Amino acid sequence: MANILSFSKVRAGGCQIDDDGSSDCFRVHGPTKFLTFSKSDDGLYTHAVLHSGIVLADVVSKNAEGYTKCEITDARAARKALSMMGHPSVRDFEKMCALVLESFLVVGI
Repeated sequence: MANILSFSKVRAGGCQIDDDGSSDCFRVHGPTKFLTFSKSDDGLYTHAVLHSGIVLADVVSKNAEGYTKCEITDARAARKALSMMGHPSVRDFEKMCALVLESFLVVGI
């Protein structure tokens, strides 16, 4: 599982980010503890969440705030459909949708 870390959102959440320059990593300091992100072999900075006591589930519920149950259900169905299609890029997905729409128009549905 991978998450993209937005420095601006981390700072807006009240955390501090530092890099002392002595090692190839950086730390995110929260109110009670800090997380160290180390550079992986492929060049990405990661933090192992396994066994660290971090719970990421509350992020999902916060992302759902402000949406109706119907909108959340539709979003889940769309995510499942994208998965079934092999997670195409936005451009490829738009082409697929255009082809389907064109087919419907030709058939007269």
